[in-house]
Amino acid sequence: MNSSMNSIMNNSNSSMSSTPDHFLCPLTLEVMEHPVTHKETGNTFEKGAIFEWMFVHQKTTCPLTRQPLRPSDLEDNDVLKYMIDQWKDVEEMEMRLEQIIASSRR
Repeated sequence: MNSSMNSIMNNSNSSMSSTPDHFLCPLTLEVMEHPVTHKETGNTFEKGAIFEWMFVHQKTTCPLTRQPLRPSDLEDNDVLKYMIDQWKDVEEMEMRLEQIIASSRR
């Protein structure tokens, strides 16, 4: 393998990162698809998970702070959604690069 390919490989491996904590829903511990933020506490949850908390489990308080929680207290967090989408795109590109590099070694 030539030196430029080694350089790309090293940079690719060093740029691979773990999932940022603020991208994870505290209820599901998964990367959020539709983050919503509690206006009073600033806590963010996956929309489906917090709605399940409120409607299926009939909870009326924030699961993290126990402060009152109503559907109207939640707002879409478009900035965080954009950041997550951008991060996913980068992760996908890095994975594709690794696949290309691995296939070129054969």
